[in-house]
Amino acid sequence: MNSTMKLKYTGSAVDAGEMGVSEVAQNMVAFSNFVAATAKVKYGPDVRIDGNVRGFSKGSFITEFAFTFGGSVSSLLGTATIADVISLMKESISFWRHLEGMPPQSIETRNGTVEVINNSGVINNFSIDSLNVVTNEVAGASIEQIVKETLAAEGVDNVSILDDKDQTVASIDDAEASSFICEPIENNVTDHVYEMTVSIESPSFKDGNKWKVNDGRGSFYAAMNDQDFQFKIEQGEPFSKGDALRVDLRTIQRERAGKISAEYSIERVIEHKRRSDQLPLLK
Repeated sequence: MNSTMKLKYTGSAVDAGEMGVSEVAQNMVAFSNFVAATAKVKYGPDVRIDGNVRGFSKGSFITEFAFTFGGSVSSLLGTATIADVISLMKESISFWRHLEGMPPQSIETRNGTVEVINNSGVINNFSIDSLNVVTNEVAGASIEQIVKETLAAEGVDNVSILDDKDQTVASIDDAEASSFICEPIENNVTDHVYEMTVSIESPSFKDGNKWKVNDGRGSFYAAMNDQDFQFKIEQGEPFSKGDALRVDLRTIQRERAGKISAEYSIERVIEHKRRSDQLPLLK
């Protein structure tokens, strides 16, 4: 399956033919990588795209991309189209534009889509595929080169992506180029609250510090968000190392740049058991 797309820059430097050879070469590689990364998100890691430079014209260069399907994606031959990849590229660029170059306030999965609240409090909904493109390191580094790095050059004012019918897929001016950066985004994978019993290994009474607790399987640090319990301790409620707490424990798993991390917080202390009368650690 073959198709052509155009990456077009405009501005006084481009019109004068003053874009550097190195910069043009980097942009061609970055554009090829961006299309390939988007296709892998859409159709899986076995999809391959070979990009060939078809020719140059004033203010633009044209790269032809040919899909080569293999392995587990061979069954897609009848349904996969370059239009799907272009559509995902367009949505992903809208996603980056929405983020405005800053981490979002929140990203929540809702009914097969993601609700994204950007740093300015504006809410938009996007497909999960577009989130996967925006959080893809290759796609992020490529779009930063194509847009931010190149539009920072004097005399380059706009970059556009055109399809094989010369219809505009996306058009980005230098004023918004700062939105297109390779910034890893945290995505909440799971967020659950469980009732369990933990033993206190090391408390903390300094704001922002975490308590070290043990759930019978291992030790970990958890934020103490039950202000009523914290107040009781500060007012003199007796406790000691080894005391048990029956708590509502919140566990949030986050993904950032392909790495999973976990964060724990005690949302409510249901019962404080002194060491002399504590029950087994796991409830």
